[in-house]
Amino acid sequence: MPMKSKAQNRAMHAAAEGRSKLGIPKKVGKEFVSAEHGKSVKRLPERKKK
Repeated sequence: MPMKSKAQNRAMHAAAEGRSKLGIPKKVGKEFVSAEHGKSVKRLPERKKK
């Protein structure tokens, strides 16, 4: 699953470190971070619009 926003990226990195306050499991965070390693977040929106 590709990154959709900078906020999602921060949340997944926090989950990977075990600091998620949103209930994201550590395992899911680690999977996401390893899959997206090295990709730029520069062009992503701060938050995804609904």
